[in-house]
This record gives sequence, C-alpha cells and structure tokens, in this order.
Amino acid sequence: MKNPKYKFVIVILAFIIGVVGVWISEFLPSLMFSNTQSNFSILTEIPLADDAFIEQTFESFEIKVDQTPNNATDLGVFNPSGDYHPLNRPTEESERFVHFDLEVKRKKRKLVAWGDVRGVQASYKFTSVSVTEKHLKFSTGKVGGVSYDFDGKFLGIGDFASQSLGNGNLMLEGTLRKFVDGKKVMDVSTSFVYFPGC
Repeated sequence: MKNPKYKFVIVILAFIIGVVGVWISEFLPSLMFSNTQSNFSILTEIPLADDAFIEQTFESFEIKVDQTPNNATDLGVFNPSGDYHPLNRPTEESERFVHFDLEVKRKKRKLVAWGDVRGVQASYKFTSVSVTEKHLKFSTGKVGGVSYDFDGKFLGIGDFASQSLGNGNLMLEGTLRKFVDGKKVMDVSTSFVYFPGC
C-alpha cells in the first residue's frame, strides 16, 4: 500500500466510520427512547415590578401542563417544603406580605412538619400541624394576642422544589385566617404560590 491515494482514502473512511460511531452511541439511544419518556412541564407568568419582592403581585398566573406524569414516583418523593404566598393578597395593609414557611420531613415513614407564618412584623411559629400528601392544617402560637390558622389541600404531588423551576407554582389552596385576642379579623381563601425554601 505504497500508493498515497489509497492511504488518503483509508484515512477518510476511518474518519467517517468514527463520526458515524460517535453519532450512533450519542444520539441514537435518545431518539429510540424519546417516545417512552414522560414530558412534564409547568410554565408560569408572574408579573414582577422593578423593585424587589416588596412590589410583587400574583394577579396573572398561568399553569400549562404538557403531559401528566404516569405516577407520583415520576416526580420524586412527596416533599412540599417551601414558602407559600397567597395568590389573592389580603386587602389589609398590615397583611399585604403575609406568607408561611413549611418544612416537612419523613420520620419512621410518617410525615412530620413545622413552620411559621411571616409578614412585615413578627414570626408566628406553628404550635400544631397536620400534614398528609393531600391536606395541610396548622395553627400558630400567639404573639401580642395575634395568631393564625390554615386549612387547605395540596394541588401538587412529588417533590415540589424539583417542579418549581424557581418561578413559583400553584401547589396549595385553602383558607388562611388571622385572630386578634381570639376574634377572627382576616379570612383569605385562595390558591398559594409555592417557592422552594432557602
């Protein structure tokens, strides 16, 4: 094989075979199995003002689901831990920024939860909380005669943080109430926008 033309042809053929081999090993499996994968995406539109969180509103909110997952295991183990902000804000100025933080862990195959309601002023720790994969209920302790309670149901399944994309999703709906010296002064029934906790 002393002819340079043959050497050149062999080099070109080896290059082409190498490129085809890489293409088959890299791209062909993803093309073959793409029909078996579940595609689940949530797109949201939240108008945000130029200022930081202080001026955020949740008046326009949309969720689009391309395909529902086959089962909860597609989305991971149930974990609703994070921050929840009411979609419909209370009209009372002092409650404009009220939201709550929820932490949930599994201990001996049971869900254990804790958290607090936050706003402009004090933080109100949960004193009782009941959580299942469908339902959340809590009451807070009193701070200066003020306390909160909540009763609602989860709209999402699986690990909420892995689905949130950082934009916030509607993962809970229910009623948040505020009490002053045992008297109800606020009652907000709405969906809640979820953000992963810090």
